[in-house]
Amino acid sequence: AKPVSAQSFAVELQQLLSALASCDQLSLPQLRSIMATAFDRFDFNEDGKLSIDEFSSALLSFNIQLGAEETETLLRFLALAPAVREETPVLEKEDLTKADSPEL
Repeated sequence: AKPVSAQSFAVELQQLLSALASCDQLSLPQLRSIMATAFDRFDFNEDGKLSIDEFSSALLSFNIQLGAEETETLLRFLALAPAVREETPVLEKEDLTKADSPEL
């Protein structure tokens, strides 16, 4: 795994906190549960993964409006096996339903 600089960590954490604050007072476990329930509805290409666009559509359907950076940060946080920074992250249904997934 590639080391993360303190500045990069601080920026990502700030984006994550901003994203969570925008979620209409939903906790992270609540958001994870909602997304797991609605996963199939937003997996438009039925590949078993939510792309950033599909994840963004799901958030918008729940009236959660985030910027592109905040959406990507939240998706990376919810993913159990986050993509390498240079790769486009995806969210798998297992990421949302696994009992030992990280919570705030």
